Amino acid sequence: MDLQQLWQSKGYNYYPTDKGLQHSYLEVYSDLFYPLKDQDINLIEIGIAHGGSLRLFCDWFTRANIIGYDITKEFLRVPIERSKLIIKDCMNFTLDEFKDFPPTIVIDDGSHVLEHQLRMVEICYPQLKPGEC
Repeated sequence: MDLQQLWQSKGYNYYPTDKGLQHSYLEVYSDLFYPLKDQDINLIEIGIAHGGSLRLFCDWFTRANIIGYDITKEFLRVPIERSKLIIKDCMNFTLDEFKDFPPTIVIDDGSHVLEHQLRMVEICYPQLKPGEC
């Protein structure tokens, strides 16, 4: 089962994320990340909103360490169980932000402001585990 099928199996109320709707990236994520699905990896998601995608990733990646960042937990609608939530503005990330959990995958679904996106590339790219996605 790929991520889109998993999302559709329980729907938006269980996985409250727009990642399965009109502009879905779930099929692309499934194709890109399938080789890592059952590996010990660190997945970082920046911008979690309701938390549905964290829940989805926890259900799909069987052995992943999943860390979500957001500037607030005000909109969180699902419990954070196997994942970890860090409340922090991405503009305050440091060059060693992920020293304790070097990312294998980074998904930036935060502010969508170009300055912030460029900052995430500047911070995250050098910290990715070598040879990973």
